[in-house]
Amino acid sequence: MNTKTITILAIIALLLTAFITNPSQQKHSDVVLNQIVKQVEGDDGIGESIASGAVLGIAKMLLSQEVEVKNFYLFSISYIHSDSRNKTINAGLGLFGQVFPIARKEDWEEFEKKD
Repeated sequence: MNTKTITILAIIALLLTAFITNPSQQKHSDVVLNQIVKQVEGDDGIGESIASGAVLGIAKMLLSQEVEVKNFYLFSISYIHSDSRNKTINAGLGLFGQVFPIARKEDWEEFEKKD
């Protein structure tokens, strides 16, 4: 086989692997929930009781908001949309069986603001 054929086969194999290993909705939801918990815990040393109350508040928020996934077949993007505040945050990028957090701390803070 020549180099061109090998290159084409490698690209096809890479695309097929990306398609087959595109993460599930549940995997996206788990990563988003972990991001929210990390945001609540923060780096500022908030006491455990305060953090527990905040986690409950976020859990309530999750009841009215749902992690949604846009599936582009080779990759996927998870996001949360709040209808009441008309805000959306892109939370994760799913690729090759993994979900990578893409929202920064500033994005979460902006999303949490009540206008």
